[in-house]
Amino acid sequence: MIPSNVLSPLRLKRNRRHVLHVVVAFMAMLWMLEPGADLDLDSLLPHLEAAAAAGDIDAQTTLATLRLEGRVAGETESARLNLVEAAEAGNAFAASTLGNFYYEGRVLPLDRTAALRWWRTAAEFGNADGQYNLGTVLLRQPNGEADGLKWLEHAAAQNHTLACFTSGT
Repeated sequence: MIPSNVLSPLRLKRNRRHVLHVVVAFMAMLWMLEPGADLDLDSLLPHLEAAAAAGDIDAQTTLATLRLEGRVAGETESARLNLVEAAEAGNAFAASTLGNFYYEGRVLPLDRTAALRWWRTAAEFGNADGQYNLGTVLLRQPNGEADGLKWLEHAAAQNHTLACFTSGT
């Protein structure tokens, strides 16, 4: 998601340096989503940190995620708090990521209740991954089929491939 201030031509002229940091942070986010990408994180990190320090919520989310995954040095508890803060501020990607971390129990302690809560937050913000994850878990719960299908249909409406397949079957 590109922040709205990047799209504004007036802000673009006034904040070229900030825009550069945001663009580089966005590239880092894309790199994070592509595990096999050949980007040098060390060269992107200063831009990502600068954008995060300037208050860019997407950069803060990406940096916190990288720290929690161990790709970037930093304290994991403060990274978790940054992710929670971003999710509570309306960042759907942060909420979905928190749900994933809690559900897997790999980066954060295993807590399926917290995972569902964060996926529901992400789903309500319109995040297709959060909608899909919430929907598939709810489908497996007693009396959760109707709610699960509802969330899968929302994700499928956004062309989420797995949601299209799952809701179709």
